[in-house]
Amino acid sequence: MSIEEGRAIVPYQDQALEIVKSRSLVLPDSAAAKRFFLPSGAVVGRYGVIGFLMIDSKPENRYVSYTDGEWAGVTYREEDLKWSYPERNPSHYLNTDTGFKMIRYFALPPAVRAFFEKDKYLGDPLIDKCCREGTLPEELDEVKAYGNYAYWIADQKEVDDLIKSVIHSAYPQVTRDQLQDWKNPLGESVYLSFHPWKDFEDILPMGTDSIQAAIYNFDSVIERFDAQRVLTPRELSLDIEEQPRLKLHPAN
Repeated sequence: MSIEEGRAIVPYQDQALEIVKSRSLVLPDSAAAKRFFLPSGAVVGRYGVIGFLMIDSKPENRYVSYTDGEWAGVTYREEDLKWSYPERNPSHYLNTDTGFKMIRYFALPPAVRAFFEKDKYLGDPLIDKCCREGTLPEELDEVKAYGNYAYWIADQKEVDDLIKSVIHSAYPQVTRDQLQDWKNPLGESVYLSFHPWKDFEDILPMGTDSIQAAIYNFDSVIERFDAQRVLTPRELSLDIEEQPRLKLHPAN
């Protein structure tokens, strides 16, 4: 399969996004790749930011639940409060280990990360804004994950290899050594939310759409704030018959 056969350029609002189709993702054969499966392909923007979904099929149990049990038919229990901590991520129901965790993962090319880091007051908050604004409904209560917390009770090396494989599939010309500059705590943004399996068919389209919305946000924000054109956008265009024409190179 050629790179073009495994990719598509799709219109999104007033821009174009690149879809790296799931069939072209070369993933490792590991326990992590079976537990954290990718339900769809990856999305790459004009400035090289990559976003994709991972579904954790064996998530951990959460400690905090809402008083309104209508989300999953679970009654709120007062004794659960004694195990709750302010930094814990909220969930709509108890026993979240019986459902699934949706992870939204975003990787910034080193040059794009450096662009955001130029302003320490806007850097991280602006990245967070791109990832979240207008993406998922607030009632899903998605939270930002820090460090390796998103991959609770998993072989971290296998998870790292899985993520690097997705990035490498999106950018085959990036070497394995260079991948570490992409897959690191400074260059990645990870978000998670917990859901019961009965809602999978409803939640998945929201998650898929949210990735495209976030990548669109990144492209729009960079286009607006990069007045000196420090970053070079990739050429993503659609011809009349909507066939992809692209040049593969990370934003620099």
